[in-house]
Amino acid sequence: MYDHPFDSLSQRLRHLLKGSWRSHTRQQRAELSEPELTALSHQIGLNDVLQPADMLDMLERESLKPYFHYRHFTKSKKDGTPRQIVEPDPRLKTIQHAIAQRLLANQPIHPAAVGFQRRKSTADHVWPHVGARTIISADIADFFPSTSRYRVHEWWRKRFPDSEKTVALMLTLLTTYQDALPQGAPTSPPLSNLVNFDMDRQLASLTERSGGTYTRYCDDLLFSWHAHATPPSDFAVSVRAILRGHGYALHPRKGWQIYDEQDEPQVVGVVLTRDGRVRLPPDLRERMRRLARSQHPRDAARLNGYEGYRRMMERR
Repeated sequence: MYDHPFDSLSQRLRHLLKGSWRSHTRQQRAELSEPELTALSHQIGLNDVLQPADMLDMLERESLKPYFHYRHFTKSKKDGTPRQIVEPDPRLKTIQHAIAQRLLANQPIHPAAVGFQRRKSTADHVWPHVGARTIISADIADFFPSTSRYRVHEWWRKRFPDSEKTVALMLTLLTTYQDALPQGAPTSPPLSNLVNFDMDRQLASLTERSGGTYTRYCDDLLFSWHAHATPPSDFAVSVRAILRGHGYALHPRKGWQIYDEQDEPQVVGVVLTRDGRVRLPPDLRERMRRLARSQHPRDAARLNGYEGYRRMMERR
């Protein structure tokens, strides 16, 4: 469990805004905060949607309500288990898209993190590990809900070091929900990479010290060792400690899998073959064969999509 003295944004707000800022009247706080909140609204290009007075009211309430809300629903994962999704309302989603484009794009991301980036795909995640003698696949449990609001606020605070506290706090309110990154908000994927730069750096350094390679695609971690390099005996313990230090834990069922070069492991939907190639799994290849025999125009379009995916994954 991620342990920090500020377990919720409300506690963080009360801590950071006590003292001189809280000692002013609401009118005085508005006068102090309005210039920066106005600048923030202009910076993300939504001054007609996000008014400084509304933002100040959200800060006072320590909540986006009643201005914005999220819709809860579930989607099935590939293994059939439900995935909880929280989707922002259209106005909030518009604001989050603007934040992602204007404030999060082009921020430094660790090279090992290949998910949620333009011109990157799961192919960039698996190919560094093709032909490896040892491969370890690890899966983080509840990745987005475990990325705490406190860590997001710390990233925003460092992004705006010269501003008043209200800017980082406002951006934290706009990009988190129920003390975490909401799975369904357009800001959550890029923020999950940005706030985890240090975690990726630590995991990459740990792996590279033993001659290995590390990549991460969202909650999926891959470690591999080629030739005569091998993971150290305490590698699993060290990885779990690093993850725990950033608020994460491995999935209890599929969190840690070790393969050798003869196993041909299936990771992120593809098979790493013993002869150093990437191949689509048997069930997907059979589905493509059925589509190829079909005369329906819709099946032809589906087959073209699968063929594009196959070319992307298999050719390097």
